[in-house]
Order: sequence, then structure tokens, then C-alpha cells
Amino acid sequence: MPQPSGSAVPVLPTSQPSAPRPKSHVQSAFDRIRDCPLYLGRPDVLDHIDWEHNPSNGTVIAIERVQDADPDASIVEAQFKLLAQIEGENYYLFVDGGWTDRSVVKDFAKAKRTALLSPGTRHQCIIDNWSVVQANIGKLQEGAKMKNNVKVDGGVPGSILLVPDSDRIRVRHAIFTEKLKTPEPPDNGDFAAHSWKCRSDDVTAKLEEIITSGKYYAHVLPAYDIHDSLIPPDDYEAMLRGALVEIDLAMSYQYFHSNSKHNWWFDIRSIHVVKPPMSMPSSPSKRRATDKVDDPKGKKVVRGH
Repeated sequence: MPQPSGSAVPVLPTSQPSAPRPKSHVQSAFDRIRDCPLYLGRPDVLDHIDWEHNPSNGTVIAIERVQDADPDASIVEAQFKLLAQIEGENYYLFVDGGWTDRSVVKDFAKAKRTALLSPGTRHQCIIDNWSVVQANIGKLQEGAKMKNNVKVDGGVPGSILLVPDSDRIRVRHAIFTEKLKTPEPPDNGDFAAHSWKCRSDDVTAKLEEIITSGKYYAHVLPAYDIHDSLIPPDDYEAMLRGALVEIDLAMSYQYFHSNSKHNWWFDIRSIHVVKPPMSMPSSPSKRRATDKVDDPKGKKVVRGH
């Protein structure tokens, strides 16, 4: 029906463009580190390192590659970056590394804190890039072995970085270092070794023996919470087990002629929590419902569906 002359034509409201969905804290962290030359998920990460070989003990370490470097300049240890979840399985990042007198390493002074890293199940940006991470680690292992002039097909694997038939990566941290081999004492903040609470009285007694000997430095785990505060040793498990972290790793390799074994290690240089561990729901059905993946389009994809 025609509108009367002079009458206003009704204007339908138009929808306003929706604001862009803000990035998650995890996605922001991933975007930041993926451009770092030593990010383990970069296809060209090996182009940014060299190898330093110590013939006296057969140790090889990864160092930063510097173009046109002064031959007399000090070498700089390569610290690889990774965004990963610290697994609850085989978690030993306790202040005492979970050491007991029944451990494989009999001398507490040589014990290490250890853990496994994985891509987790919730963040697609990490999951999609993990195969590149694994491939690069394999190439790093071969590169270190070749630098040591050990035949690629010689010997057998001893300590390896990648857990076979899984997506896990092994990492470790030295609890003690010999003072004669350590350039300067560690910065343990407010957490001197005398205050550490080990998991048993026997281990605490061993700790006191090592400190009293005066031969070793005791190191706290260089782990920081989301506010960049050093995590207290008593809180390592609560704040790190299951957490998503940005982690810096140094790589070394050694061939043991006594047993013809190749050994590779990732040593933790720093940990920064990006996302704290999730509280585990009490109901099994709720636990299944929380096992979801962040989709790039903002949708939630439930694992197994």
C-alpha cells in the first residue's frame, strides 16, 4: 500500500559489526615466541645455532650462531624456547627431585629434577605446531652426534629427548652443581637451600650433608608464576604440574664409549607459567567435558567427538 505523501518511511535498525574476539593469553604467548629465532617450532631453527665440542669429555652443546663473529668472543649458549604443558605423568620437579636412597642415581648431589612436556589437548595453535617441534628435535640430536664425529649408525640411544611412540619431551634441571665448575653462585631469592622442605627426613639430612660439605651450590628451580614472581619450592607441584608454560631449554649431548650410548639432554634454564594448572573436577563426566580444544574460529571441539 502506498505511503501517504509526506509520511516518514520507517528505517529498520542495522546490526552493528561485532568487535573482534580478543586473543587468549595462550594465543598471545604463542604469537610472541613463534618469531623467536630459537623457537623449537620454527622450520629454520637449526639455521640459528652452531655446535661447540669439548674433545676432552666428548660433550657437545648448542650455541647461538653469530654472523661475522669475533673469533675471540665468548660463545653464547643457545636457549631454545617452547610453549608446552608440563605433564602430570612422571613429574619430578620437586625441590629434591623425588630422590631417595633407592633411586637409580645413588648420589643425591648428582640427582636431577625431571618432567615431561607435551602439547596438551586444549590449544590448537600448539597442537598444530608440535610435529615441527618433534622433527626439529630429531634433527638437533643428529646434528650433535655428527659434530662429535660419531657414526650416525654407531652405538645405541641412551638418554633421548623424545619419548618413543608419544608426543612427550624429556627435560631436567640440576639440583646441585660443583662450585669449581660453576662461574657464580645461583640467585635463589628468598629460598636458601637450608629452608627447603624435602619429601622425607632422610633426604633432608642428605641435603644438609651436601650443603655442609661446601663443594656444591644448590639451585632452586628458575620457575616464575603469571606475575613473574619466583615460585616457592613448596609450591612447585601445585603451580607447575599440569601448567602451560613458556620454557627455555639448553641442549647438550655426550657419547659414552664405555657402553656405546648416545645421550642427549634438555636442561631447564627458565620456566614462566602462561596458564596455571586446571583444578580437577570431582565428577568424571565433568572431567570429560573439560577435555576440549581451542579452535581458531573460537569454537570448542571436544576430544573424541
